Formats: sequence, structure tokens, C-alpha cells
Amino acid sequence: MALIRIASRARQLLQRIVHSSSNAREVRRAKILLWLRGGERPIQVAKRTGLTRQAIYAIVQRFQARQGEPVATRIKDRKHPGRPPSKIASARRVMQELLQQSPRRYRYRSPVWTVPMLQVQVQRRLQNKISQRTIRRALHQLRYRFKRPRFVLALRPITWRQAKGAQKSPEKQAPDGDPVSRFNDFQPSASVARDVGADWTTSVCAHSRQPCPPVFDRGDEYSYG
Repeated sequence: MALIRIASRARQLLQRIVHSSSNAREVRRAKILLWLRGGERPIQVAKRTGLTRQAIYAIVQRFQARQGEPVATRIKDRKHPGRPPSKIASARRVMQELLQQSPRRYRYRSPVWTVPMLQVQVQRRLQNKISQRTIRRALHQLRYRFKRPRFVLALRPITWRQAKGAQKSPEKQAPDGDPVSRFNDFQPSASVARDVGADWTTSVCAHSRQPCPPVFDRGDEYSYG
């Protein structure tokens, strides 16, 4: 005799959960109920699932106690609210104030905030240890995204020789606006070579000719890259 009786409609819903649900616990409970309905003994089901007999009986008892609810709800776990996340809420409040100010106000030699810098200041204000993961989650909740700076090649203007007082030879004259001629005739200056290294094709910032630090920019769509 089967330990539990399940209607045909409930059996079909349990079979659907077994084949379509992505929750491993729900799938296991649905299988246990179907096996017991098929006439298997609780000790056999316990060996197949690796659970104890008490756990098998508890699953059956909870399923029968929720008869007024849908079948999918009867095999789910109850909500576990747990402790509210207090650290991230406190860090978010502090970061909202910090992100409106310049890091130079706190004696940082950087024009923008980074995660380690925010971590130090948040820990100093809250007098509590905050991980970088919590800082990144708070930035995500504040809808900030990591924006990489745009890089361009530090090319010289076409009239750089005239600016230095030298004249171009007639055989090397190139039509204005010819990018190929400009590219072939380009020679990096000493300052550019010192900034970008031996390989002058390295991308540098157009304004400072140095790699720019990461920038947190607010936007409707946010992502970290």
C-alpha cells in the first residue's frame, strides 16, 4: 500500500516539476512523492536519495499539511527573511556622500574614486570592516557603472615641422587631409616616446598622454567592464 495518495492532476503537476524545474530541492521532493505514490517503501526512497526516513516522512507531512495551496507551492521552502543587510545599507549612505566629492579632498592623487579608495574611507567612517565586494554591490545598487576612458593615438599635427621652424622638402609634400601620408611620415617626439614607450602605437590619453584611472559614471544602463 502506498504511503501517500495523490490525485492524478497533482501527479501530472509533480511530473512537470521534475522535468522543468531548475530548483534541485523541489525536483527531489517531487520525485520522492511520486516514488511513494508508486508504492515504494520509505526506506527504499531514503536509500535512493541519501536522506533519512525521518526526512522522507517530514516531506510527506509538509505536503499533506498544505492541501489548500497549489501543488508547486506545497513542495517549496518557506520564505527565510534572515537578518537584514545592515553593512551594505550603511556603506551605501556613506558612498553617496563620498561620490559627490573629489578624492583630492582626502589627499588622494587621483581625480576619480576607485573601489580600494572607497573601501578605506567607508571603513574609516563606519569603524567596521567592509569588503571590496560589498563596495561593488553598493555601487551596483546606486546605479553607477565602470566607464573606461577613451584613448586616441598621440599623433602630431600635420604642421608640426613648421611650428619648429623647419620646412618640408618638396618631394615629401603630401596633400592636406591625406591620412596615409600623415601616418607614413609620422615620427614620435622625445616627449611622446618617453610617455608611451618604445612602441609609439601604444594608446595614450589625448589630454594627459598617460593612462587614465577608472571613472565611475552614472547612467541609466550600468555594467562593469
